Parts: sequence; structure tokens; C-alpha cells
Amino acid sequence: MSVLDTVIDMHPMDIGDTIQFNIQGVPLKARISSIRTRTKGSLRPFFYFVFEKDTLKSAPQTLFAAFRVDPENIGPLQTRVVKQFPNINVIDVSETIRVFAGIMKQLSEIVRGASVLSMVAGILILTSAVFATRAERITESVYYKILGAKKSFVVKVFALENLLIGIASSLLALVISQVDTYLICRYLLEIDFRMFLFSCILMVAATVILINGFGFLSARSILEKKPITYLREQPDA
Repeated sequence: MSVLDTVIDMHPMDIGDTIQFNIQGVPLKARISSIRTRTKGSLRPFFYFVFEKDTLKSAPQTLFAAFRVDPENIGPLQTRVVKQFPNINVIDVSETIRVFAGIMKQLSEIVRGASVLSMVAGILILTSAVFATRAERITESVYYKILGAKKSFVVKVFALENLLIGIASSLLALVISQVDTYLICRYLLEIDFRMFLFSCILMVAATVILINGFGFLSARSILEKKPITYLREQPDA
């Protein structure tokens, strides 16, 4: 007899030990010959105890079978099977999958909503940071122009700053999300992890574009500031 390791966790046993069973009123003593480990979850049935084929050959049997049917034929097929074979239980696994898919869809919507809120919060933080350092940015812009730099040069400096912020923040968010997703798939849901590379690149590009766009909108008044106007506003100028 082969024993699943879960049984060993519930009660200490080892290879060579014997277990007494009562199967349909018939006593049966079996010796443990191996200990199994269930390494991957699936829809297939699994058993705590597995005997040799001839040991329970004369005992009542329960057989499992699975087959694929078109969705529109599931109901009529279940009706025919129940009418002709009342002792057969028909389980519609597609309904279970549909419910599970609905739950996962709701979870994905929650995660997507949280992501949108995080992006809005990040944009607000970026905007507030621009306004908080407005005086320093105006000074930098004026000094660049006084030293002979054109407006296009100042725009490039601000664009490079926003670009670096966008790339750093998006890549950091991408790494954290992918690592968390891998851990959830690997250790919690026990399913294969798949990284959608094109979607990841698209999200990084969208984040960089958003940060640059809102950064320029926030710094628009700073870029339009003329050196002579700034110098007149200074009390010690």
C-alpha cells in the first residue's frame, strides 16, 4: 500500500508499518510500501491510500472519467445520463471554472482600480513636488537663460529630469508587481507564472508619457518666466 505524506503528518508512520482497514465490513491488513507526495494540484482525484490492483478487485468500485463537451450540449447530456444511469454522478466542472474566473475577474478589477489610484496619487505628488520647488526651478531656468541657453535647452533639461523620474518609478513598480505576482502564483495559487512582456512595456511607456505630460503642464509657467521679470521681482536685484 502507498500512503500520501499528508497522512504521515496526521499520524506518525513509516515504511513497513501495517494498518488495519474495514472495507465494506471486511477486515483488511495492509503494509506500507511507499510514501507519496502530491507535487502539483489538478482536477484529477487523488487518494490517501493506494492499494495494489488485485487487493480490492472484488470490492465495490468507483470510477472517474472526464471528457470535453460543447457548452450548449452539457445540459441535455446530463439529463440523458441521469435518466439512463441513475447511479452515475455528473459534475459540470465548467461551472466551477466559470465561478472561479468571475472571482479572478473581480480581483483583477480591484487591482486595476488600486493601480489607477496609485497613478493618480503619483501624479499629484509629482505636481506638488514641482510647485514645492517652484522658486528653485525658476532660478535655474533664469540662470540658464542668462548664461545664453535657449528655451529649448531648458525644456530638454526638464524633459530629461521627468524622463528619468518616469523610467525609475515605472521600472520599480514593474519589478515589485511582477515579483509579487510570481510569489502569489507560485506559492499561493500554485499555478504557472506568465509575464506579459508587451503589456509591461506598454505600461512603462504610458507611465513615462504621463509623468512627462503632467510635469510639463506643472512647469509651464516656470518655462515662460523671463529673466528680466524675475530680476525685477528680486528685492536685492
